[in-house]
Amino acid sequence: MRLRDKVVIVTGSATGIGRAIAARCVAEGARVVVHGLEADLVPQVVAELCTAGPVGRPAAVGHVEDLTAAACPERLVRLAVDTFGRLDGVVNNAALVAAGDIHSTDTAFFEKMFAVNALAPLRLIQAALPHLKSARGSVLNIGSVNAYCGESMLLPYSMSKGALMTMTRNLGDVLFREEGVRVNQINPGWVLTENEILRKQSHGLADDWHRHLPREFCPAGRLIEPAEIAAAAGGRPRAAPLHRSQPRQDDRPRARRQARMTATPPPAPRRPRLAVFPKAYMRALCRDGSMTVAEWIDLAATLGVEGVEWYAGFLEMADDAAWPRFRRAVEAHGMTIPMMCCSPDFTHPDPAFRAAEIAKQIHWIDMTATLGGSYCRVLSGQRRPELSIDEGVRLAAESIRACLPHAAARGVTLILENHYKDDFWQYPEFAQKLDVFCALVAAIDDPHFGVNYDPSN
Repeated sequence: MRLRDKVVIVTGSATGIGRAIAARCVAEGARVVVHGLEADLVPQVVAELCTAGPVGRPAAVGHVEDLTAAACPERLVRLAVDTFGRLDGVVNNAALVAAGDIHSTDTAFFEKMFAVNALAPLRLIQAALPHLKSARGSVLNIGSVNAYCGESMLLPYSMSKGALMTMTRNLGDVLFREEGVRVNQINPGWVLTENEILRKQSHGLADDWHRHLPREFCPAGRLIEPAEIAAAAGGRPRAAPLHRSQPRQDDRPRARRQARMTATPPPAPRRPRLAVFPKAYMRALCRDGSMTVAEWIDLAATLGVEGVEWYAGFLEMADDAAWPRFRRAVEAHGMTIPMMCCSPDFTHPDPAFRAAEIAKQIHWIDMTATLGGSYCRVLSGQRRPELSIDEGVRLAAESIRACLPHAAARGVTLILENHYKDDFWQYPEFAQKLDVFCALVAAIDDPHFGVNYDPSN
C-alpha cells in the first residue's frame, strides 16, 4: 500500500472525482478527511470508507462546510491532526462549475468563482503548510483542460482554473525547493461524474446523453471516469509527477522546456536473452512462505540465465521497503528483472472492485520500476459465465487505459499476455481465445501498451 498511514484532506469528496480519490487513498492505506457541502452525503461516504478500511481503525472523518467560509481551511487541518495525529497531503478538488461568458459575467459571479476555485485552494495550502513541511508531504490540485483556453460559455471558470495552474507552477517550484513540499496538478478533460450527468439532464438532455457525443467533444469515444482520475491521483508519494509544476523559463529552448513538463522514464535496463520464473514454487513463495525470495534468487542464479521474472504476489513484496534490496540481490548475481507478472481482474461487474484492481495494477507498475524492469504484465480478468464478449472487452480496455498514464510516467510498458489462468483465480482468462484477445488489443492504442507471447499457452 503506497499511502499506508498517510493522512489526506480531499475537498469536494462527497461526490465525483473527489469521492473517487478519497476511496483510492483509503484503498492505498491512507486515512482521509472527507469534505463537502452535502450534509447527507458526507456521512455516507465516511461510513463507506470506514467499512472499506482496516478493522479497528477509522479510515475517514467528515466535515461539512463551504470552503470559502472564514477559517474553514484551518478547521479542516485541525480536524485531520486532532483525529489522526498528522497531515501528509491535500487534494484541492472542490470547484464551482457554472456557465458565464463575456456578456453575462458580472463582478459578484466572477468573485465567487475565484473564491472557490483559486483562493480557497491557496488558503488551504497556507493552513496545512506547517504539517506538510514536517511530513515532507504533497499537494495535488485538480484543474481542468479549460485552464489552457476554455469554452466561450465557461469564461470565469476557465480563468479560475488558469489561475490555479499558475499557482501550482509557482508553489511547485518554491515549496519543493524551500520546504520539501511537492505541488502538482492534474488537468482532466470532460469527466462523467454524477453531478455532470444531472447537470446535463437539467439542460433537457436524455438520460444516456453521454453515450451519443460527437468525437470532437470526446476524442477517445467516451468521457473520462472519476476512477481514472483517482488512479492518476493515487500515485506513489515519491513518483514522478503527472504535471510538472516548475515555472516556464522562456530563455530556454522550447525542447528543454517541454522536457521539464514531461515525466522522463529511466533508461531501459539490459534485456536478458533468457529469464526464469518460479512456477513450481508459487505456493511456497506466495502462500505458505516455505521459500524466501532470497532463496529463490540464489536458486535462479545456479541456472546460468541472465534474468528472473518477478511475481507481484510474493509474500515479501508486501513490504515496499524491501524492493530495492531484492533488486540489488538479483543484480549481484549478474542478472536483471525484465518483467513483472501480475494478474489484475478487470472483468468484475462491480465498478468499485475494478477501481481497486486498477489501484493494484498501478502499485505493480511502481514495483516494476523500482525493481528495474521495463515490462509489467496486464491481463483482462476472469471469464465469468455471465459476461458477454463485448462487455468484457469494454471493461478490460477501460481499466487498462486507466493505468497507462502512470505506466508512461514510470517508463514501464504494459504487456497483455495470451494467458490461461492465474493459479489463484476461479475462472480462466477472459481473453484467452484468439478472437477475444485480438479484440482487446485492437481496443487499446498506446505506445506504452504491447503484447507478451507465452508459448506455453
